[in-house]
Amino acid sequence: MGMGLLKRSSSAIVAPILVNCSGTSSDEGESSSTSDPGCEPAKRTSTASSCDAYSSQQDGGPCVTRISFDAMSKGHYKTGVRYCMETWPENVILRALDTFLAMSSMFGYTATLVLIPTLAMIAYLLPWKIPAWGIGLFVTGICLSVLLPAEPLLWERFQHSTLVSSWRRYFAFSLAVEQKLDPQGKYIFAGFPHGVFPVSELLCISLMLKVWPGLRVYSIAASSVFSVPVWRHIMAWTGARPATRRWFRKLLQQGSVSLVPGGIAEMFLWEEGREVIKVRDRKGFVRLAVEQGVPLVPVYHFGNSKLFSWVAPRSWEVLARRVRMALGYPKGRWGTLMPRNEPLFMAVGAPIPVPRIAPGQPGYAEAVEAAHAQLVDALVALYEKYRGQYGWDDRELVVM
Repeated sequence: MGMGLLKRSSSAIVAPILVNCSGTSSDEGESSSTSDPGCEPAKRTSTASSCDAYSSQQDGGPCVTRISFDAMSKGHYKTGVRYCMETWPENVILRALDTFLAMSSMFGYTATLVLIPTLAMIAYLLPWKIPAWGIGLFVTGICLSVLLPAEPLLWERFQHSTLVSSWRRYFAFSLAVEQKLDPQGKYIFAGFPHGVFPVSELLCISLMLKVWPGLRVYSIAASSVFSVPVWRHIMAWTGARPATRRWFRKLLQQGSVSLVPGGIAEMFLWEEGREVIKVRDRKGFVRLAVEQGVPLVPVYHFGNSKLFSWVAPRSWEVLARRVRMALGYPKGRWGTLMPRNEPLFMAVGAPIPVPRIAPGQPGYAEAVEAAHAQLVDALVALYEKYRGQYGWDDRELVVM
């Protein structure tokens, strides 16, 4: 991958070689600088943090700094510093179980559309009636779950659960913030890239609840997602509603909103050797931001595009956008639908102030264009600033 960071083995179950570059904490709860050139590789230990799956670049590049959720939530962190808050269980057996929980549940989530018909076929072909009936009833129950209300919305107990925490640990989720956000404010977070599967965007919502208590961040997703068993409720529990103008306005009345503008179109632009994001013709959310006077926040998710490879001819894009569902095969770890064990790093840019101007009023179109241009420039600047910390000095960003 050309990363200056320590790469994890694709077959490893727990964190491999670790790096002792965590830094110490100050009295205020802030962690020390991440640019210590003296970070040296260390042997695996039972007390290692999942953040330690990263290393500094051996030429003295920056390290990931560990910080507690408590210190982060109290604002005891520095802007522009890359932090990781998750830690592995100290016991090696519990650590292995934690990773197994993350891998099995994440596979079950991403492979839902394959697992349901596969189980149905197994139930049909089984010669033993009792197991066949049991599997058949299970599959029927899962399918009928789409008739249940997609509630509760933004379920905090689920967000803070061991399951979701295990997902963040599996990907050694880290973040950096350009400017401290107001927990009482409202923002529209524009996240890139969508990648083949927006796993990082899914996890970042759970992290925001811990990092900025009081800042309720909802999201919008493709309407077709809410017709899929399991996905329907997982998305609701993470605060998502169908990507319609009506829902966008309604969620914005309740708090902030996060979205991934690239969508299905960006999936078909996926390339192995470079980052490709689609934003230049994505202005609908910017129009709503100007209409409501809500600041735009650019967010870049490093590593999300490496979780899966997209296997589908480009010609399928038209049909995929028409049915509002991706048509292709997301090739992940071991060639399966399991996401690759890549570290995820969320870089949150500074809010971009947006004037409040109603559609049709003088200056509205100009304000939309100006805000959109600022967003694109901020995304590029965000990528350029942090790609070295992620080890992507040689990975090009293409903005379409």
